[in-house]
Amino acid sequence: MIRNTIERTKKSTFLVRVPSTIPEHKGFPLPNGTGFFISADGYFVTASHVLKGVSSGDKLKLSQPELELTKNRSATLLEHIDIVGIWPQFDIALLKVNFEKNSSNLLLANKTGFDYLDIDFEDCLDGTPVYSYGFPLPKVEIGRLSDMNIDPLSELDKADLRKKKV
Repeated sequence: MIRNTIERTKKSTFLVRVPSTIPEHKGFPLPNGTGFFISADGYFVTASHVLKGVSSGDKLKLSQPELELTKNRSATLLEHIDIVGIWPQFDIALLKVNFEKNSSNLLLANKTGFDYLDIDFEDCLDGTPVYSYGFPLPKVEIGRLSDMNIDPLSELDKADLRKKKV
């Protein structure tokens, strides 16, 4: 199961680059965390702490972790991003990336939408195999769910997130 989904996860996961607050950097966007697309039309989930200090999406950029060290990184940065919603109590933020305005990006060549991951809102059982991928290194970490007696999304409107998803 995990082996079959890692490549799709890598294609759907991006570093969230936010403007640096260090004066010498002059607002240059630095990686602050990762997130992933949840729909082909550009809905993107990240942690709300990743956006700390960011008031609008127009300064955000997304880049793929495995392309960070390449010479052509700037040609693969995604821009034109809006912040749809932030739920700090759950450390979740929902962004919308404009596919049309990014369509000339090398990552989107010959595509009609973003690569994305399906979100499963069904109850997960303790011991279910899971993996993480992303910041700060493009590395896959494998583990198992534990202590699933709590539902971190119970107060978050799951229907609202589903509505955003195509």
